[in-house]
Amino acid sequence: MSTLAAVSIWGSRVAVELANRALDESAGRSAEPGSVANVLRYLREARLCGEQADELRFDDVAAFGRWLDGQPEHQARIGLVEVFSGTVGDLAGVRGGDIVIVDPPPGGGSPVIGVAGYDGRLYNRGVVDVTVRQATVRVYRYLNRAETGQSASGSVRRR
Repeated sequence: MSTLAAVSIWGSRVAVELANRALDESAGRSAEPGSVANVLRYLREARLCGEQADELRFDDVAAFGRWLDGQPEHQARIGLVEVFSGTVGDLAGVRGGDIVIVDPPPGGGSPVIGVAGYDGRLYNRGVVDVTVRQATVRVYRYLNRAETGQSASGSVRRR
C-alpha cells in the first residue's frame, strides 16, 4: 500500500486512506475519469460514507455533481463538504484525498471526477488526464465529524 503523509484536520487519517485507495487501484491501469461508482466505492472502503452510498447511482459525473450541489444534506450523506468551486489555472490548492470534479469549458469534453493524490494529479482507477485551465473545478473534502461535532446525518450534536 502507498504511504502518504498525514494531512490537516479536514481529513486526517481518513483522507490519507481515501488517497491510498485511489492510488493503489490506479497502479498500471487506464483511468476511468467518468466513473462515479469508483469514487463512491473509494469513499465506502475508506469508511467515509458506509452503506449510505450503496443505493446511489448516477448516469455520469455531471449528474453526480448536480446531486452534490443540490442540497447540503447530500454532501453530508456521503461525508463530504464543498470547499471550492470556481475557475482555476491548476490544482495547486487541492489536498490529497479531496474529491475533485472538473467541468471543462463548452466544447472541451466531458466532466471528470477523481481523488486527488499528493502529486497534483487526480486518480480514478488510473491517472486522470485533465486540463483545468478555463474549467470549473469543484473540490469536496472529507468532513471529520468527530472534530466538527456533526452526526452522520449532518446535524450538529449537542455536547
